[in-house]
Amino acid sequence: MAKLTDKDLKLLISKRLTQLQKQGGKTIEQTADYLDIDYSQYFNLLRGKRLAKLTTIVNIANIYNIGLDWFVKEKAEEKTETKVNTLRLLSSFHKLNGTAQNIVLEILDNLARKKFKTR
Repeated sequence: MAKLTDKDLKLLISKRLTQLQKQGGKTIEQTADYLDIDYSQYFNLLRGKRLAKLTTIVNIANIYNIGLDWFVKEKAEEKTETKVNTLRLLSSFHKLNGTAQNIVLEILDNLARKKFKTR
């Protein structure tokens, strides 16, 4: 990874926080309250206007159960990791008997339907 400037880091963390905010189901207010920081401080982190303290990043990682490296990980590394995880999952799925595979597929279908209903 190339050397990061504060500006680069603000932008990168902003993108990651926005992604977490969209996926996490927590409001900006809820997240700020949990982090014990002012709403405007968290909002400025989301907008890339301020650089987060390390303690804030650690607490955010704890909220969303992610590693600290996720905030600065390169997209290519993520894609590789996703592919490896997908292959492991498919390998495990193929080891299941037909009945177990059908149960897993039914569960996934139900989860997908619920997700699209909530949107």
